[in-house]
Amino acid sequence: MSDKKASDSSKDNKNVGSKMDEKTQKSIEEIDKETEKLKKRLNVSFLSFWKNIRKWLKYILDIREGSDAEKTREAIIHDIEFRGANVWSLIASIIIASIGLNMNSTAVVIGAMLISPLMGPIIGIGYSIAINDLTLLIKAIKNFAVMVILSIITSTLYFWASPLSAPSAELIGRTQPTLLDMFVAIFGGIAGIVSISKSERTNVIPGVAIATALIPPLCTSGYGIATGNLSFFVGASYLFLINSVFISLASFGIIRYLRFPHRKHIDHKRAVKVRRVMIIFSILVMIPSAYTFWGAIKKFNFESQANAFIKDVCIAPNTKIIKTEFSFKKDTVNYIDLYMIGSQLDTLTISTWKTDMQNYKLENTQLRIYQNTEIQQQNIAIDDLERNVKTGIIEELYQRNQQVLVNKDERINLLENELAKYKSSEIPFIRIDGEVKSLEPYVKSIALGENYFKTDSSRVDTVYSMLIKWDDKIKNNKTKKKEIGEKLANWLKVRINKDSVIVVNIN
Repeated sequence: MSDKKASDSSKDNKNVGSKMDEKTQKSIEEIDKETEKLKKRLNVSFLSFWKNIRKWLKYILDIREGSDAEKTREAIIHDIEFRGANVWSLIASIIIASIGLNMNSTAVVIGAMLISPLMGPIIGIGYSIAINDLTLLIKAIKNFAVMVILSIITSTLYFWASPLSAPSAELIGRTQPTLLDMFVAIFGGIAGIVSISKSERTNVIPGVAIATALIPPLCTSGYGIATGNLSFFVGASYLFLINSVFISLASFGIIRYLRFPHRKHIDHKRAVKVRRVMIIFSILVMIPSAYTFWGAIKKFNFESQANAFIKDVCIAPNTKIIKTEFSFKKDTVNYIDLYMIGSQLDTLTISTWKTDMQNYKLENTQLRIYQNTEIQQQNIAIDDLERNVKTGIIEELYQRNQQVLVNKDERINLLENELAKYKSSEIPFIRIDGEVKSLEPYVKSIALGENYFKTDSSRVDTVYSMLIKWDDKIKNNKTKKKEIGEKLANWLKVRINKDSVIVVNIN
């Protein structure tokens, strides 16, 4: 019987287990279905969100809306024209820019760029290539060439006649173009042509003229010719070429994006050939600037590491670095020159410094240290070093004096604040004496005081007292004196804004 019951119990357990498995399986299937539904909803939501983002970006970035092909053509043809007022504007802008460069005045140079008409032909070249207008292209190139020649002649004559022949920082800054100048030209050209293409004219063109800086390189080329400095002429001319080429390319790209109609039919093969030539020419123009830019990055990194090395490592007791010089060579050995005064450095210290240079990525760099007598042996300008030392001493004294002055100022301010607090709490005795006598004629004289006493809780309280000397007529009338005293005590509380006031009779 027991075996039969056990068998029945086992069967019941199996039935219950199978039912549980079926329920579990159904639950898992339902969860999977809900998960799939949720995934589909999320995918749909994400796609919808992405489509909305794309629509929004397309809406805010769209430059086709509001563009006018005919008005754009009229504006560009007008700006390409080089005669009359444009000629005089160009000559004036060249002379103004030359003066600004000569005097190292950025404001004057910016003013010259604002009135320069050079942007017109450059944008016109890109525009005419984009719409396949050969006649307009020839006209734009011709006017552009005349403008460039006239600009260089004008600037050369100015610098030839100018008594200031030393190159300023403004002039030097136009002789080493980098890849960044290319990006400035590209985005400047984009801003310029987009502004021109709109039916409503904006004030973008003056800003583009300032950013792309077409006039200063031409003036610097004139300076190179006037002074016989070939490096200035080549560097500045290359900067002008970069600006001109990439402004034209940007204009070409935007006009094609705007889908302005071609003036003449152009076959596909010729279009491909034109684009190929433009790309190859752009790359050839870009390569030198990219090389210069890479060199500038390497020089910046070298000088940053060198400064960090000097600040962290080149420290010795009783010595002071009075001058540092960096000599950066792209493909050869670089140099860090330190001019020091004070105690002579030992060989071990110098060797340790040179070893630590590897931690600052200065493996291809030599450290040269000049101390005391070695400075004279290297024919270093002693006057400059003495000037640096004096300047350092003066600066140190100035900083110390500034700190002393700051400390004194703080003390003075503290004392003035304390004095103000004291004055604010001071009782105006003379006024109160007159007021009391006018209120109560029986008061002959008073004395005011500030008294301190300690309470049971070790707290110190302040009580203000008024000592009264009465007139002989009432000195024996205690009731009258008490009445007047209470009245004066209440009055004095209000008068001096104090809580605790007592009246003491002297007689």
